[in-house]
Amino acid sequence: MQAPQGCSRNLRQAVTTLRCDDNSKLGDLFSAHARRFFLRQNRPVSFTTESVVDQWAGLEIISRGANRLCARDPGDPRRCLKFELQSSERTRVGMRQKLRRWLARRFSSLGENRTELRVYRRLHARLGVSVEEHLATCHGIVDTSYGKALQCDCVLANDGMPAPSLYHCLFVERRYPAPALCEAVDRFEDWLIRHDIPLFDLNAGNFVVQQHGNTLRLICVDTKSVLSSKEILPFSRWSRRLMHRKIARRAQRLRARIHAALPAPGNLQ
Repeated sequence: MQAPQGCSRNLRQAVTTLRCDDNSKLGDLFSAHARRFFLRQNRPVSFTTESVVDQWAGLEIISRGANRLCARDPGDPRRCLKFELQSSERTRVGMRQKLRRWLARRFSSLGENRTELRVYRRLHARLGVSVEEHLATCHGIVDTSYGKALQCDCVLANDGMPAPSLYHCLFVERRYPAPALCEAVDRFEDWLIRHDIPLFDLNAGNFVVQQHGNTLRLICVDTKSVLSSKEILPFSRWSRRLMHRKIARRAQRLRARIHAALPAPGNLQ
């Protein structure tokens, strides 16, 4: 496994430590306080806001995904940095995803970071500041001592720590009841349909949860699927009707997963 070129020796060692291909070796790789969970879709490592945050070459890791690693910006804790991983560090995918990765290596504009930045800027230009209530703000591609990164707002909880992911709230620390989380899914789904936004990757690991009084809000922290379609012929992007139906199916699937993970009723504290 290799770190991005130009990275320090400590960074290379840290990237190697963060490899998560073998679940059985987790005990050797992470302390009991730092290790928390794997996301089933793309298996990133994430950490609870209460735990001792793992340090990655001096950076505080927020999560690790199939293609990127997200860390808190050391220069501004209100922001985070998303680094694209090299091919050897990424999870295995099918032929279409391999082709997309191959193209991204040759055309930087097709990489995950630039794709997500392009999505955010297009939606912000069309919808204005209202997108900030639903999507993590993307500021731009920045040069760091660790390599190029996409700088975004770090969505924070009331205590100033990174807000927990929806997956964390379902399978690690079940702090919120299913009805409140499903209502948050309803509001996000309504927003997508109302504005014809083809965001179909509604996985628990792509959202963080913020609490505002007695209301929960989902903030999407990975929007690149708006432009990165997995369909050979993207009919659901060409047809508003098909788009809305697909959004509704994905939202219903997410609600079903919430109810399956949190079968017991509860109240929002």
